[in-house]
Amino acid sequence: MSDFPLTLRLRRTPREVAFQRIVFVHERPVIGGHNGRGNPPPTAHFPTQQPQRSCPRAAGSVSIQSGHTVTISGPQSASSLTISGTLNPASSTLTITGAWTNNGTFLWGSQAACSTVVFAGSTDQSITGSSATQTFCNFTVNKSGGTLTVGGSVTTVTLNGNVLLTSGTFNTTGKTVQAGLDWTNNGGTYIGGVTLFNFSGSGNVFVNGSATIQTFTEMRIMGAIRRFGGSLSTLNIGDLTINGGTFVSSPLLIINISGHIGGSGGPFVADTSTVTFNGTNQSVSGSLASPYNFNNLTINDTSLTMNLNTSVAGVLQLENGIVDHPGRTFTISGAVTRTNGYVLNGVSYRISATGTYLAPVGTANGYSPVTLNVTGLTTNPTTLVVTPLQSRDPSPSMPVDALNRRWTISGGSGITADLTFGYMATDLPTGNNEAGYTVIRTSGTFLKYPVDCSGSPAVGTACVDPATHTARVVGVDPVGTWTVGAASSPTSAGVSVSGRVFGLEGRGATNASVTLIDAAGIRHTIMTDRLGQFTFEDVPAGATYTVTVTARRFSYATRVVAINDNVTSLDFTPAEP
Repeated sequence: MSDFPLTLRLRRTPREVAFQRIVFVHERPVIGGHNGRGNPPPTAHFPTQQPQRSCPRAAGSVSIQSGHTVTISGPQSASSLTISGTLNPASSTLTITGAWTNNGTFLWGSQAACSTVVFAGSTDQSITGSSATQTFCNFTVNKSGGTLTVGGSVTTVTLNGNVLLTSGTFNTTGKTVQAGLDWTNNGGTYIGGVTLFNFSGSGNVFVNGSATIQTFTEMRIMGAIRRFGGSLSTLNIGDLTINGGTFVSSPLLIINISGHIGGSGGPFVADTSTVTFNGTNQSVSGSLASPYNFNNLTINDTSLTMNLNTSVAGVLQLENGIVDHPGRTFTISGAVTRTNGYVLNGVSYRISATGTYLAPVGTANGYSPVTLNVTGLTTNPTTLVVTPLQSRDPSPSMPVDALNRRWTISGGSGITADLTFGYMATDLPTGNNEAGYTVIRTSGTFLKYPVDCSGSPAVGTACVDPATHTARVVGVDPVGTWTVGAASSPTSAGVSVSGRVFGLEGRGATNASVTLIDAAGIRHTIMTDRLGQFTFEDVPAGATYTVTVTARRFSYATRVVAINDNVTSLDFTPAEP
């Protein structure tokens, strides 16, 4: 054949050219003066300023000049492609093995009639151009070697169709990738900057594929429900923002988050997956009204701030770091395992069966847990709120020799439990006699807790172990305010106050509520029995108390009583109508 280039002559006037796949065979590949002896690959211009078009061999370089439009029909391929005019691929597939430079217009089609661009080189490739946003429909990376990068003036790559990563590396560090439909990774490597999953339609869109591990430096979700599945078993995310869409995990997925979670959308649906926070000084925030519902939650961080209500249905695993939730709730429904770290500002524990529950709480100066061994449960489920306080109980009857720490347990009813309180040596006052300490409850019914720590305490008794800085009380209603202090306090040497509440004709008023209020405003309430009788035990003597009675059918006058010794006839009769 001839050494001259094969040319296709066109009229001078057309502005648009449609071409099928053309294969040119030469004995020696000579095009436009290049021979096959080490010279650069040929370049074709569609169309040129001259009344002819020079066509390259397959996989040659292609350039579309300004002011002209080229329409593709059927699959096409080129090494490098430069668009200065307009390229209309319709719904065809275009395979590029070199650089993609778009300084003009690429008519990518629509989601209903997508074109497909395949980057399939064996060496490094790039996506560049004068426009800050480069838009494609279906987008495939199937490279046998090298890396596809985004450069030049391009800051955003918009992928309105399906994304398929088959092999090779796609690196968009410092850039934004907007993905419209499904994202499928079957073995490629993705190194991303911001990955924005932005599909405004209804239904599900997926992140899946045969790859078991996928990593996103920063993920943002908009629009439809985004589901994660396929063979994906580990999802690594830096920052996660959910705005308007929904994050739905596949079962048993491990989600590692090293950054922050935020956004105004949601919810975050964890299914049966495990979410691990493994970064530094992380946070969960946003305007989501419903709580963040985790299944299994692992904390391995320096600190994590939950600025939204949080619920953990499965296992809470504390490996490292302090969890804070200022002004929010942190609800645990399952088991807790701990190596290090704790939760500030208390936890809500949803209890649905007898057994042992660890409230892994603490304050700014350290860990001070409460373990509840629930032995009786008449209300199922019920929720207890356990809150540690880094201060001494302010009750006037509190001994000077008491911890600079207390715990409040509130909420639930119908529970009987053994309680174990953990505290630190730094909580002890100067000159303490810890070996002589006992457990003190300053709200609810007064109880007496002996100090004997030999063996297991009997029901209704307690022990303090100076070696481990723990205090245990057995068989009690856990609701109240608790601390640990000297046994010689008025609490352990109190008096009893008893009486009777009457109804009509001298009969006792059953289930009347009797409340004893001390000078600090701490209230102690009990109910009368079927004869209208009541008894308060271990009331600190030498103080004045206000006593009120509330009954369904009667009203009673409030009384102020000075209590210095046992009282046996604190009786109440109905007020005159």
